Amino acid sequence: MDHSSRNIAIILYVLESGASVKDAASVFHVSDRWVRKLLARYRSGGLNAVKTRSTRPHTMPSKTSDSMVDLICSTRVWLHEQGWDNGAHTIRDWLVRRYPDETIPSVATIWRIVKKAGLVQPQPVKRPRCSYRRFQADLPNELWQSDFTHIHLRDGKECEVIGWIDDHSRCIMYLRAFERITGRIVVDSFTQAISIYGVPQATLTDNGCVYTEHSTQKHPHKHKAHTLQPQ
Repeated sequence: MDHSSRNIAIILYVLESGASVKDAASVFHVSDRWVRKLLARYRSGGLNAVKTRSTRPHTMPSKTSDSMVDLICSTRVWLHEQGWDNGAHTIRDWLVRRYPDETIPSVATIWRIVKKAGLVQPQPVKRPRCSYRRFQADLPNELWQSDFTHIHLRDGKECEVIGWIDDHSRCIMYLRAFERITGRIVVDSFTQAISIYGVPQATLTDNGCVYTEHSTQKHPHKHKAHTLQPQ
């Protein structure tokens, strides 16, 4: 039961049953003072007078005027047409300089205005980071992963960096830069890594040809490492 319905029910209960103020207050779990106040309203204005009255102020001096809303929206559009930044901070700074005698709304208010006006393009909802689950090996040397990256140097030259990493400990088993990664380098890098850290139970790489053509799966008898399906 909403407040208006309850107020009317209190009045009708008192009028129809002849209950006292104290009894009505007890039945409806309100104070005696509230029941007396409702009865006074009823005597002066009828049932409509006991309905819940709005607490909204009659005037809202802090509300942004329609003319200011139009100015904010037109400024955003104009800044966009000029190819300039048209965010809320920029809009406010622009208006403060152009209209020093006007009271310019806050950045938060400007943002709400342009958003309400449909001048903000909705951004796709990004997947929350908490939804990602990272799977890792339970023990060291259970799984090694390898990949190589293209690097652009300051002098304009390029190189490629290959690495082997233990999936459990995240320890880097091998990391070195070459002018170009080849299948031979992949095998040599793996061989050097296992000579120091031992042979992993399995390896995991991508579909790069240097891995698929010359990877450790070509040498199972030598390394005894199981190669997982490429990612």
